[in-house]
Amino acid sequence: MVGPESSFAVDSISAPIISNYDPGSQLSLCITDATNGKRETTGYDYNPNNTTVLVDSNMNLPGLGVRNVTVGTSNYTEMFQSFPGYTRNFDARYTNDTVVWRFLPVTANSIKNTDIQLSLKSYATFDDHLTTRWRDAYSGATLNNYRDDVESVFNVAATYIDRSFGYENNIPQYCINFEHHVPESGFLWRNTDLASIMLWTGYLNNNSNFINHARTVINDQVNANRIVTSDAGWDRAVCEGLEALLKAYNIDKSHGVDNANWKNYLLNNAGNYKTSVFAVPLMIGMYNLTNDSSYKTAALNIGNSQWSGGWNTWRFRNGLQDYSGMNPTFDREAGYKALEAFTSLYEATNDSTWLDRAKIAATYCETYQIIQNLQEEPWGRDAYNNRPVPKH
Repeated sequence: MVGPESSFAVDSISAPIISNYDPGSQLSLCITDATNGKRETTGYDYNPNNTTVLVDSNMNLPGLGVRNVTVGTSNYTEMFQSFPGYTRNFDARYTNDTVVWRFLPVTANSIKNTDIQLSLKSYATFDDHLTTRWRDAYSGATLNNYRDDVESVFNVAATYIDRSFGYENNIPQYCINFEHHVPESGFLWRNTDLASIMLWTGYLNNNSNFINHARTVINDQVNANRIVTSDAGWDRAVCEGLEALLKAYNIDKSHGVDNANWKNYLLNNAGNYKTSVFAVPLMIGMYNLTNDSSYKTAALNIGNSQWSGGWNTWRFRNGLQDYSGMNPTFDREAGYKALEAFTSLYEATNDSTWLDRAKIAATYCETYQIIQNLQEEPWGRDAYNNRPVPKH
């Protein structure tokens, strides 16, 4: 809990639950929201700069919260449901108002129903309480409506990605049929990242177009020095772009193609990121490529310093550029980067310490997933009527 009171709209937390655990009694009281509701239409949220008040007759979602209460000399924690819930404005990224309030239209004879479920159970540890409560909520809220063959879905996605290949301003890149794209790698734009996947898929399916397009993109990324300048040189984007380049180099090398310019680019740039929190998988990969122990040492140093610097107490934060330079912000992507770092170190060392640490990051990531069965109308009800939506 942050401050004397924290609450969230149920469509902005990973599961519609909030629980309170007492390590002394080992009791856990849990509130689960069971309201039959719908998200507000995202058309209202698309440009928060225009409004800080949302009025939506479809919205029927409450908030759940916890707060400290002091009565005389007594202090206790109180859990509550509020209606309606509110949504955050990305820590004032778009406006100076950190809260975008949501209200229901006030009309005569308007009735909104809300439901909650209470549960009191005992757990030996906080970790056991956390994972069990969340998994119970997942089981109750998740609906298995259909099942797709993974290989078929992957092949459709690969075809779609290759179809998006083209040239813009004489720059070869993927996603040119997307509304918002730039010729960068890592984090958001993923040109080298997609190319490494498409190179592997091309060999798997014996598709020369996939292979040729992937090599064309990567050669441009290397020759024009786009990887290390991606996202204004933010180290996460750069490290992920270099990691993708290393994967692509290894894929081609395993098929008898040694792209010396790709390797030289890695050797000239990877060493500059030996202290980056995002560089552990890259450092392990460079160690495997060169057998230079300084890369492995760097990876170990990053892993240990991040563990003692907050990851050991679930403080996975600042994985998103949106929050760089601001107050430390917890986010899901930082948890995934920690999980990737720990598993890389375990694979490189076979030291179970890293596997134990990876399990903690995995629990954090697992309980940070959105699993409610909420319906949403994208961009408002009529937004797609006059918009070209690319189809595969």
